[in-house]
Amino acid sequence: MQNQVNQADQANQAEQTVLEQVVLEARNVSKTVASPDGALTILADVSLTVRTGETLAIVGASGAGKSTLLALLAGLDEPSAGRASKTSCCRSSSAVGATRARPRRRRCRKWD
Repeated sequence: MQNQVNQADQANQAEQTVLEQVVLEARNVSKTVASPDGALTILADVSLTVRTGETLAIVGASGAGKSTLLALLAGLDEPSAGRASKTSCCRSSSAVGATRARPRRRRCRKWD
């Protein structure tokens, strides 16, 4: 009986560990690009952590950097400063910049 209780406790601890796993993280991420008027700061010192099971909404005014932040988190772009990383429960973890997304091949269809 005690063995079954210990196994149940171990299973609960393992489940709790998975639920607390960080799957997406940004630490002091900044993005600056060159413009004709000089350096343009798109994001400045953004930090966030998302754990398994959490839901995140990124909201802001037009031009606030929402799409830039998502591109950095997805690994489609690299931050000028800071670090962005993602971990998958089903795959090995990797730094965001380590794997690049492949562009989709465009398919053209002739219309009659």
